[in-house]
Amino acid sequence: MLSYFALATSLMVIQIFIAAYRWKLILGLKEVTLGYLQTLRLFWIGLLFSQFLPSNFGGDAARIYYLAKTSDNMHSAVNSVFLDRITGLLSLSVLVITTTGLTWTVAGSAIIKLQNYFFGLFVLVFLMLLGMIIFRQYIHRSFSSRILTFCKQLAADLFQLVRPGQTCLSIWSLSFCIHLITV
Repeated sequence: MLSYFALATSLMVIQIFIAAYRWKLILGLKEVTLGYLQTLRLFWIGLLFSQFLPSNFGGDAARIYYLAKTSDNMHSAVNSVFLDRITGLLSLSVLVITTTGLTWTVAGSAIIKLQNYFFGLFVLVFLMLLGMIIFRQYIHRSFSSRILTFCKQLAADLFQLVRPGQTCLSIWSLSFCIHLITV
């Protein structure tokens, strides 16, 4: 019994190290130079805040705050945390959609509902970001607000994450690896 507990704890800690490395790669795309140990420290701080505040947003806010203090770039700090969350959500959605067929006979209609939920969420986020990328040149600066500017920058950053390249492949592979360890 104790060996199962040690194995589960070890796997959870490994996930944290992998997730911190994924965030470091995302920071590299945002041109924020931060060492792995410093990234890992900020990630652990975020996890601590997530445990004691009522939602995961507290941990993300802590990561944004301390990263902005460290790098003096609030926009990159916010976008890097959002990109980290988006890659996790999209990779989880892809895993759920692709593995639904494997569990079809076991779970029946509950799997169909879950698949429809994740597929709908995935399509909605994808279409929203695709629309922002396509129509960003038609949005005049005088009409844009801070939120719209943030969304346009986030869409451009997400577009950077889906470009072919070694770093992008590593980020997505790490995201899938994190979820497979959870399973």
